[in-house]
Amino acid sequence: MRAVRNVWNVAISLLLGTMIGLIGHQLAADAIARLWPETAFVADAARAFFWLLGLGATGVLFFSYYLDDTAR
Repeated sequence: MRAVRNVWNVAISLLLGTMIGLIGHQLAADAIARLWPETAFVADAARAFFWLLGLGATGVLFFSYYLDDTAR
């Protein structure tokens, strides 16, 4: 049963982290690219920032779910 919960925790964590990365990639970085087309580096940095934010959120969520499951 613990393995099933770990798989579920990984799935939820990856889903939420990917959503953060995709939203930042699609919305924030594209808005920056449209507002300031001459500064493409800023849009690329925003894309990288949101993907790193999503990756960090994935790790934090997984470990919080994992610690919550092991506390029971």
